[in-house]
Amino acid sequence: MAKRLEILVVCGNGAVTSTVVLNKIKDALQKEGIQAKITQKRVAEGAQALESKKFDLAVSTAGQNFAQDSDVPVLNGVPFLTGVGQESVISQIVELAND
Repeated sequence: MAKRLEILVVCGNGAVTSTVVLNKIKDALQKEGIQAKITQKRVAEGAQALESKKFDLAVSTAGQNFAQDSDVPVLNGVPFLTGVGQESVISQIVELAND
């Protein structure tokens, strides 16, 4: 059985782009029967959010530099905006949920 994931979604301003990504992740995980709590933040707040140690993974449309001092895996969120490679990222999230 898949565990409940805590996911951080990060974009430049923590508003529109992260909302699009959040909704696509949420829909994909619901189809897979995976529960997740998804939090969105601005990239400037990303490092501090990861310090809380409560996130299983982060998905970012603004690069990975904010997470360089963290052990939390950061996945590229751009495929959720372009559609190219989106299934691959979803598969990675599902795999983390099933570990």
